[in-house]
Amino acid sequence: MPRHAPIAKLGINAPLNHPHTVGRKAVSDVYPEGHAVVRAYPQRARYDRETADSFLDAGWMGHLATTMDDFPHIVPMMYIRRDNHLYLHGRRGTPLMIHLCSGAKLAFEVTIVDGLVLSRDVRWNTVNYRSVVIHGTATVVDEQSVKSEILSALAERVWPGRIRALRPPTDEQLSYVELLAVPIKVFSAKIRTGPSLASTSDADPQIWAGHIDLRMTPSAYHPDAATAEGIAPPSWVFQPPTC
Repeated sequence: MPRHAPIAKLGINAPLNHPHTVGRKAVSDVYPEGHAVVRAYPQRARYDRETADSFLDAGWMGHLATTMDDFPHIVPMMYIRRDNHLYLHGRRGTPLMIHLCSGAKLAFEVTIVDGLVLSRDVRWNTVNYRSVVIHGTATVVDEQSVKSEILSALAERVWPGRIRALRPPTDEQLSYVELLAVPIKVFSAKIRTGPSLASTSDADPQIWAGHIDLRMTPSAYHPDAATAEGIAPPSWVFQPPTC
């Protein structure tokens, strides 16, 4: 598909009141690059940075995909967004890190599961979600101060306040970590909200259907063997989630 194909040809001319769009427009007026175009349910696609950033900032775990030795690889990775880049990290010297540092093409995907959709028709049971897929290559971040700042920000995102209770990492410890920056340039976001698309014309009202919201929250906690008896877990374990 040509890079600047007309929006209508991309299939993103859904009506503004479509039940699975957000706000008043189906997508932004940004023309996506060919391999980033959403083709299945394109009315759910978004190509603007504001939407993509909000989805990325709602999570901290995704999946990185690349090709090594003519074979596809995909691995789960924590991440954090700062301005125009997504930051990933791993142990320096591993085959994957060496591959990514060489300028290999990659894709990074994040999905936030927002709910379960229950239909009276088994074909229409699904989930509500927000997702982002980023395509590109990574650059290595070598500056120790930047590396420390980014890793601390990630720790604060996942374990609020934890970094202040621990010893800061030394330069030697940071030297074992490879920090990669992926530009958020070629990307697509996608969202599904609301109930099932199944027809309700012949629905059985005695069967419950609709959608159920989901949120990830801390539940049980399990101290390790070295934790003194009576030491409570961090206070944020008992606080409502932020996303």
